[in-house]
Amino acid sequence: MVQQLKSILTVLLCGVSGMAWAQSCSSSSAQRPMVVVELYTSQGCSSCPPADRWLSSLQGREDVLAMAFHVNYWNHLGWKDPFATAQTTERQVRLKTVLGGDYVFTPQVTINGVDERAWARRQAHDLQPLKVRGAPTVVLQR
Repeated sequence: MVQQLKSILTVLLCGVSGMAWAQSCSSSSAQRPMVVVELYTSQGCSSCPPADRWLSSLQGREDVLAMAFHVNYWNHLGWKDPFATAQTTERQVRLKTVLGGDYVFTPQVTINGVDERAWARRQAHDLQPLKVRGAPTVVLQR
C-alpha cells in the first residue's frame, strides 16, 4: 500500500513540479500493482447512474484506483454536467483510438486499460490487478 501511494505521489509530483523544473520524469508500478478502473460518465446520460453506483462500490479498496471522467458531449441535452470538461472528453476520444473503437459512449468502463462492456456483472473481488511485468511505466514530458 505504501509503495503504491509512493508511485501515485511520484506521478502527481512529476506532473505538477516536473513541469516547472524537469523535462521529464518517470515512475513504475509497485510490486503489487493496483486495479485501474476508469469510468467515462455524464450527469446528462440516463444510462450512467448504475455505472456511477458500481464505481462507488469500489470505494475503500486499497488495491483499486477508481476514477470517473465526466464527458461533455451530452451537455446539449439540457442537463449540463458541472464536472465535465473538454479535456476528459478528449481523453476518451484518444482512448477510443488506442482501443480501436469506432465511437465514444457512456457509460464506458475500462479495467487496466481494457474496454469492459460487462462491468455490471463484475464484482469487486473479481477484479485482477495489472501483472507486474505488464504494468506500465508512466513518463510525463514537458
